[in-house]
Amino acid sequence: MLFEPPGDAPQRPHGGELTTADLAAALPGAVRERRFLMLFQPITAIGGGAPSGFEALLRWRRLDHGLLAPAAFLSLAETAGHMAELGRLALDMTCAFAARLRAALPLGKAPRIGVNISSTQLAAGDIEEDIINALCRHGLPGGSLVLEIAERTLERAGPAVLEALAHLRARGVLVCADGFGAHDPVLPPMGLSIDGLKIDASLVEGLEASPRRRDAVGRIVDMATRRGLRLVAGGVERRTQLNILRELGCAHCQGYLFAEPLPEAQALALALAHTP
Repeated sequence: MLFEPPGDAPQRPHGGELTTADLAAALPGAVRERRFLMLFQPITAIGGGAPSGFEALLRWRRLDHGLLAPAAFLSLAETAGHMAELGRLALDMTCAFAARLRAALPLGKAPRIGVNISSTQLAAGDIEEDIINALCRHGLPGGSLVLEIAERTLERAGPAVLEALAHLRARGVLVCADGFGAHDPVLPPMGLSIDGLKIDASLVEGLEASPRRRDAVGRIVDMATRRGLRLVAGGVERRTQLNILRELGCAHCQGYLFAEPLPEAQALALALAHTP
């Protein structure tokens, strides 16, 4: 399935202009009343076919302004101390969707779901407990979940975080270095084994006109292949980008060329549509 992107125009609000003060005042009540939802963007094999996974993307649901993307509120949540609670909420909604996929699809055919884990969640020291609790609450094996953690966050991870992630991987949970190559492509800490890389959209953008970016992506593909890591290119919006990624050997892509982030019902329908 291909989806032509709507361009770079932001979502138009339905009410008046939102201010930072408006959002800061409304955020505590929104967190308390769980006025958030997850959209799910498919990850697709470069040759097409069934989604090989989904990334769960948090949105704040406001009746007067539609859905707000994380850029509008995450820094406020950080400042106000709501990040840990928001993270647990996102994790719970992600696992709920993963459980519905497993119930609807043949055994072993449910795609994994990726969820973003922030540095704040990792620093809080209870990420292992939070993830195990969410998996158990929804009756999921660890392999249903992919933790997408920013490359820089993994680089700076301390011993306690590395130990927690190692314990989760032992339960089957996968760990992916997100936004890989946004800076100089480097490997995560040697004390941490990871399962995958997601190439940053900034490298994919302008891939057609930039030999430097093309070379960087090629080196990341080679490194992932040597280490046996699952590789996804993020932010794919044009067929010309897709063609270059195919030539470079990238196996999976994510972006508006394939599908926009989908409500849960549409994501489930997409997965079911490719079920034999």
